[in-house]
Amino acid sequence: EKQAVLKNVEDQLNALNAKLDEVAARKKSLEDNIELCEKKLVRAEKLIGGLGGENVRWTERCEELTELLSKTPGNVLLASGIVAYFGPFTLQFRDTILVDWREKCASQNIETSDNATLDVILGDPVSIRSWKMAGMPVDGFSVDKAII
Repeated sequence: EKQAVLKNVEDQLNALNAKLDEVAARKKSLEDNIELCEKKLVRAEKLIGGLGGENVRWTERCEELTELLSKTPGNVLLASGIVAYFGPFTLQFRDTILVDWREKCASQNIETSDNATLDVILGDPVSIRSWKMAGMPVDGFSVDKAII
């Protein structure tokens, strides 16, 4: 009978030890999860802090693009005229005509950019830079001719 009681107590002890191991494993898993969540929280705070500064830059860029969009029809009109008519003329004469065209656009309430030139409107800065590195003269006249 004492053997049966001892066996019963040993079985209970083994069951409790198994449960203790299970609870210890669950505790370890939860501690690991807490540590992982803390690391994620630190990274998220850094990311949010970094993006907070981007908000100002993005807002400014949005305003720039909105203004550029409102001037796109006038800029395209100027670029069309440049492509169609500027071919044989000198740089000085081109500049004079461009100023005149901007004034005419303004008189018709057509907005244009102050720096509306062919390279600004139709040019790709990366392509222009590669042309210059390949030996093209760096003056605006050459860039315009290359774009046309």
